[in-house]
Amino acid sequence: MASGDTFNPTRPVSVLIVDDELMMRKILRLIMHEMGFNVDAEASSGHEVMPMINKQQPDLVLLDINLPGTDGLDLLRRITAEHSYIKVVMISSEASQDKVKEAIDHGAADFIAKPFHPDAVMNKLQRFIANEDPEFI
Repeated sequence: MASGDTFNPTRPVSVLIVDDELMMRKILRLIMHEMGFNVDAEASSGHEVMPMINKQQPDLVLLDINLPGTDGLDLLRRITAEHSYIKVVMISSEASQDKVKEAIDHGAADFIAKPFHPDAVMNKLQRFIANEDPEFI
């Protein structure tokens, strides 16, 4: 997707998954495939994210808050500042009201708390795709 494009749910959604836990990336990848989304790239650390975004131009980034060497909220700020058309959904076990509010205030489209049930993630992303107001898991 080129800079300035808008989200287009009529074609497969391209996704970048960012989480330092391999098992979490595998679970999220399975959920995305089940939904018909294309997982174009995965990252296990924050320093990989911006080059991947610049190359892949994903529609959606699933972003953990706690990453080696990088704060996911700092990455969120960069992504939304440099690529405002990309939707970012934060996924974290650190889901205090303050963290959720901070993420939403800095441009996150939504927040999913770990641990989660795959059906809950699918329901949340279906509402997101349908442009409905987000509800927190």
